[in-house]
Amino acid sequence: MGWATRQIVNSYDIDIPDFSTLLPIFGTVGLILIVLEGGLELEINLSKISVIKQASLAAFLPMLFLVTSISILMHYAFSLSVYESILNAVPFCIISSAIAIPSSSNLRPLNKEFVTYESSLSDIFGVIFFQFCFSQSIF
Repeated sequence: MGWATRQIVNSYDIDIPDFSTLLPIFGTVGLILIVLEGGLELEINLSKISVIKQASLAAFLPMLFLVTSISILMHYAFSLSVYESILNAVPFCIISSAIAIPSSSNLRPLNKEFVTYESSLSDIFGVIFFQFCFSQSIF
């Protein structure tokens, strides 16, 4: 949606203010609100360690696989650098807790808890990985 908006704005020569200083703030606040909303339903104690471990793996491993796959595809299909390919692939690989948590409302409590942990951790891992790649020109 952002890309399409940018294309329309550019094609009609519409001047828009520079929001680049505000976007990180809104993004951080939005992520915190989404994760907190999901976290309000969770009770963290020692009996939940196995669910948290499984959810962490379910959030991280598929994201890593998909980032690798999509970035390789983008690298060869669009002749992007590896760095650009990874930066473009990461947003496609995050399971949004804004969608997953409300969608899990009809699941059994254990499955709903797993989806909440997994999608919240996916958001967190994705943002951390994206920010790390964006701030470090390591590729």
